[in-house]
Formats: sequence, structure tokens, C-alpha cells
Amino acid sequence: MIYEGIIFRQDNYQIILLSLHSGIEIMTAIKDKTELLNYIRSVDWSQFETAFGNADLDNYFYNPKKPKMETVLLQLFSDDRNLAITSSGMVGDYVCHQNCFISTAALPVCDVIIYGLKTLDDVLKEELPLTVYGLVSLIPKDQPEDTWQWEIRKKLEAEENLFLELTKSDNTEVVEYAKYILEKL
Repeated sequence: MIYEGIIFRQDNYQIILLSLHSGIEIMTAIKDKTELLNYIRSVDWSQFETAFGNADLDNYFYNPKKPKMETVLLQLFSDDRNLAITSSGMVGDYVCHQNCFISTAALPVCDVIIYGLKTLDDVLKEELPLTVYGLVSLIPKDQPEDTWQWEIRKKLEAEENLFLELTKSDNTEVVEYAKYILEKL
């Protein structure tokens, strides 16, 4: 789908209007890791915002610095396990910071999260259900259609069986949030 319109982001207790540029195509189902990595690299991250600013920029105002969204996602699926674990927690910080608001980067990241929930081990995926819970909690069921938020909710609702499967995980944290997600769907 291609989106164009006005979105809102709360920043320093003020509402700032951001414009989503037309021509942004969002992937549907990612089939394998190669396709995933190509997808992450092909997104024009400069068109999206995270909780820390433009998704295509490293943010040096934080210590340690916050790498750009593409870097965080590539690290999540890297062979460096410690880096992947750190990145897993960062995804939620970027797109659904403290479960208070949703950044526009959540739209292309949603497909990456779904792929991660299907393929990563329980330790690496542990933070991802919390992010999904934040998304479904902040996007009302009656969200107007044809908005980027509605598209996120629609994608997550289509993965109900995935969340049912996650309730059988050996990781109690994954199980707990999978149940919360199912309640909100």
C-alpha cells in the first residue's frame, strides 16, 4: 500500500505535524532472511520518524548514541548474539517508546517484527511481544481505515495464530505478552 497524509507525534508535550511522503510501499509477508535483509535495506527510512527523530539518522544526543533504524534491525538479525539481544530491546524503544505513542517507523518495522516472532529464538524475541502489545494497545480497533495505524493493526490481527502459538513458548515473558496481545486484538 502507498500512504500519503498527515500524522501526529507527541514530542516535548507538543503535537507536531509530520508529513508522510507519497510513494512509500510497505511489504506484506517476508519469506526468508535474505528477503528480510533486502527489505530492511530497501526502505527509505528518511521518510519515517522514530521516538528519537528521523529513522535514517544516527542520534548523537543520547549516550550511548542511538543508531538509525536500519542499523538496529540489521543488528537484530546479525550473527553477533549480544548485539542482536541489545537490538531486540531497541526496536520497541524506537517505534513504540514506553508504550506511550507510535512512531511512523512502526509501519515498515511491523513486518520485521512479525518475521522475528516467527523465526528468532525465545531469548532474541523476548522484547518483541512487548512492542506488539504497545502497538495494539495504542491503535484502537475502530481506527479509521486507510491510515498507517490501521494498516499496522490489520497486519497484527492477521497474525492471531502466531500469537496463539507464542502462548506455548517456554519463555514466560513471551507467553504473558502473547496473551495480552490476544486480549487487545
